[in-house]
Amino acid sequence: MTRDLATTLEAVLVLDQSLSQVGLLTGHDAVQGELDTEDKRLLTSQCARVAGWRASNDIPDRSRAFVPSEIPLAAPVHLVTTVHDLAPAQRNLSRFLRPLRLKVAHSDIADALDAPTIQRVVASQTMLHRAFGDLVAADYTPEVRRTGILEHLASQHEILAEVHAQLPHLIDLGMARTDPRVAWQQSEITTSLRRLQRNGRLLADGPLDATQLTDLARASHDVTTNLAVSVRRELRRANSNLRLYAPYDEEPRRVWGGHPLHVSLTDLANAPKPCEEPRAPSVETQRALLRAALDATPTAAVKPRVVPAVDWPTR
Repeated sequence: MTRDLATTLEAVLVLDQSLSQVGLLTGHDAVQGELDTEDKRLLTSQCARVAGWRASNDIPDRSRAFVPSEIPLAAPVHLVTTVHDLAPAQRNLSRFLRPLRLKVAHSDIADALDAPTIQRVVASQTMLHRAFGDLVAADYTPEVRRTGILEHLASQHEILAEVHAQLPHLIDLGMARTDPRVAWQQSEITTSLRRLQRNGRLLADGPLDATQLTDLARASHDVTTNLAVSVRRELRRANSNLRLYAPYDEEPRRVWGGHPLHVSLTDLANAPKPCEEPRAPSVETQRALLRAALDATPTAAVKPRVVPAVDWPTR
């Protein structure tokens, strides 16, 4: 942040100098300091360089403005009757798993996830991603191949399997109250998909096209991302009810940052979206462009040109 502030001040100095040269700042009562523009640019540029050296992380660069959205607290479970209902059902499940904001944190729905719910959702999503991969492979056209959905589902399935391998020893210290709609919606998706596969009606309405498969992959990505963020937040909460209790442990223990479960959840939360749209220029790109423009703009040695005031004749 200090680096960007120093670079912005240098850009303002260059703009003020350009305005002064054409006489647009002659009427301003600006206090003249002891340093000229070239010395000021030297100080600000060096300050930006040192701030870049001392930066400990890039969290300010990756920060984004939060867009508030309404979370339906009483939405019904989305029923799955055909393969076309899988994406809306997954999207409905992702809403239930979304970390609650401050405005709904004190509602009658608890924001905690208990161990059985986490184990059930992770196991089901692991199975679903394998089934979704088979669904994509059934109609692997060149258009679908260009989207990279099959590779994305395989990568998500691998991370989910790593998370699932760490969950058999996850327990609750006490009774936990959680949102039952998570288990209801997950059970509806899993049992309906198995029913469609068993009855041979999975592709009864025809194979999904590339757009529908992309929508399904994005909805599933929202589920895994919200699940990973919510579970990781619950594990790191000061009064968390979740513990790991393996047979060789003397007592239940907390899950901290270096634990394989926490690492796998972080990988799942940071997984890229499938077929992601082109993003706006990043902070690094914008900073580099501004820095290059400033480096290519020398400090003018010409004195500001004073434009005399014009007395317009009166009638």
